[in-house]
Amino acid sequence: MITWPEPLSLTPGDETVSRCAINSTFRSGRAVPRTEPDRQPGVPVVYVDRAVAGKHSVTSDNRMGGELAARHLAELGHRRIGVLAGEKAVLNVQQRLQGFRHELDRHGLALADDAVINGPQALELGYEVERLVRLQPRPTAVFATNDIVAIGAWRRLLELGFRIPQEISLVGFDDVEMSRLLFPPLTTVSQDKAAMGRQAASLLLRLLQGEELPPEHILIAPRLVARGSTAALEKEEAPS
Repeated sequence: MITWPEPLSLTPGDETVSRCAINSTFRSGRAVPRTEPDRQPGVPVVYVDRAVAGKHSVTSDNRMGGELAARHLAELGHRRIGVLAGEKAVLNVQQRLQGFRHELDRHGLALADDAVINGPQALELGYEVERLVRLQPRPTAVFATNDIVAIGAWRRLLELGFRIPQEISLVGFDDVEMSRLLFPPLTTVSQDKAAMGRQAASLLLRLLQGEELPPEHILIAPRLVARGSTAALEKEEAPS
């Protein structure tokens, strides 16, 4: 689904509208089969939230988003961090994790192999946070590659008796509406869906007007929205 900032003034039944497509993947981020409208000759296509080689596409800068999440946690003093990542085959997940690792490296931190859990980006993956908190030493923060996974983790952490963020910080990605309704509300990386929609619509209309444009991948910068699920790491007591 694309959220438009304002309605497009297009005439119902306009034949130019019937000959275009915007392929959007604003859903769960799962690797699911999709139709390929660009296989139909003469149909201009712009992919949204999905980069396709050699095609017109508009996405968030997912790598930058991962960097923002890692920087936030590192600057709060967290050194042991776990990740609930989506499926390895999903490009958005790959890029978010790449950015996250890169930023941790800039802070002299490493992400242990057993501190990354992959799976479909659904609530059930969030429940796997239990495996992370059993690690020794235990992570003091968790990054989830989308908000739905983070919400699942939030629920399981509360069931296990952890206080968020006093005992463990949690960061998501997407800024879905539900993330603001949690208690504490979720710190997340916000995708500018309105900007992506505007860019996609603008590009598609130019294609419909007959402009010959080389395939372009437009990146939209995300931003970190710091809320109540993250906090500075309290200094651990020195061993006696």
